[in-house]
Amino acid sequence: MKTASFRLVSPLRVDCFFLPGVEFCETAANFQFWESVATASGATHLREKPTEGKLQYGSTASVDLPHDIALLKNTVTVPTDYVHAQFPHISVTHVQWQLCDFGVLLVETFLTVDIQEREAADVEQDVQAAAAYVTSHAITENYNDLKNTIMSVEGYENFVVFQGETPVENAWASRALILDRENAGAEEYHFAEAWLANNKERKGIVEKLERGEIHHSADWMNYIYVRETPENRAEMQEAWKALLRAQFFYSAMGRIDSQLTEILSWAMSRSEDISTTKLREQLRQEMDFAEALLLKKSEVGKFVNPSSRQETERILDVWDFDDVLADPVSTKLQICQARIDNIENERRRSASFFTDLILMVIGVTSILGTALAVVSLGRDASVDPNQTVYDLGAGDLTTWIATQPIDVILLISTIVSALMVIAFVFARKKSES
Repeated sequence: MKTASFRLVSPLRVDCFFLPGVEFCETAANFQFWESVATASGATHLREKPTEGKLQYGSTASVDLPHDIALLKNTVTVPTDYVHAQFPHISVTHVQWQLCDFGVLLVETFLTVDIQEREAADVEQDVQAAAAYVTSHAITENYNDLKNTIMSVEGYENFVVFQGETPVENAWASRALILDRENAGAEEYHFAEAWLANNKERKGIVEKLERGEIHHSADWMNYIYVRETPENRAEMQEAWKALLRAQFFYSAMGRIDSQLTEILSWAMSRSEDISTTKLREQLRQEMDFAEALLLKKSEVGKFVNPSSRQETERILDVWDFDDVLADPVSTKLQICQARIDNIENERRRSASFFTDLILMVIGVTSILGTALAVVSLGRDASVDPNQTVYDLGAGDLTTWIATQPIDVILLISTIVSALMVIAFVFARKKSES
């Protein structure tokens, strides 16, 4: 039976987010908080205790950095036959996860797969399904336990925020074939070539892997990495870590992009139930996350050795990170801001219109009331000499008003009110144009 080893990377979207800026402005308190979480959950804390006078570049390696992408790491105990009932050709070796910022949980699943007389496309579908199965069961349960542990630590709300309707959501599963050059034969190399079916240069890549000229091929979703040996261990660990960083940055920016798309969709909606205050809060939060992600990428890049950093950037370039995610996120931030401003301006104009309309109605009512009061006063004065004892003239205006029918006075008042309404509407249209 021919078998092959696979190492899958699944960036899961979870509802745990680190508060932007806390890691850098409250370093000691942040370290102590996550140290407490690691102790309580049994996970490994990947941050070093902040100390003064420590060298920033203590090693040429970039595998274990003091400010890398992950905070916690743990291995999940999974029986070898965990997925065997669902996928008879697959056995799980072990599973481990890393909790990162921006709602990303990086899961690595190690599999052994029977490839005897099987097409690479079928194996590809099976390993993806196996990764999703592991995530839906073992990882979801493990993450929920971690979440409860975090929330049990006093003052956790000063360091993390939980948001989102789905605690754990699958994004994708990248598939790396682990090639054992020492034991690989023609069949294994043929399978490796088929594994890179979407790469036009697959034949040349496999030949270089066979001759030892290169040690890995990481372009889009299906990868090949040679098995670690004492001679290549450092290089392979650096290359794999570069892949994990690329997966993290792409997944984190993708989540921000999805959130901005949702905010923009609501901002474009004509529904009257939209809360601009809530949308603006969400937009402000996503802006903070986007800025914090760029800060994180820059901070990690400062301490990564050049070869590993270049590999991460190469992978992101292959995935068109800037064109597909980074630039659209920047554009959507501007569009969302403009849309929300327009909604608020329209609602402000609408509120102003109704305020002016109410004042106009009050004015019209006052005109009608005043006209009727003047008629009543004129008639009372014309029949009561005591009210005109101090008048020096004949009171022609009072006499005229007193002799007019009520209908005439109401008609005149209505005409005046109509003219006011016309003038008001004309003035509003002119101001809006």
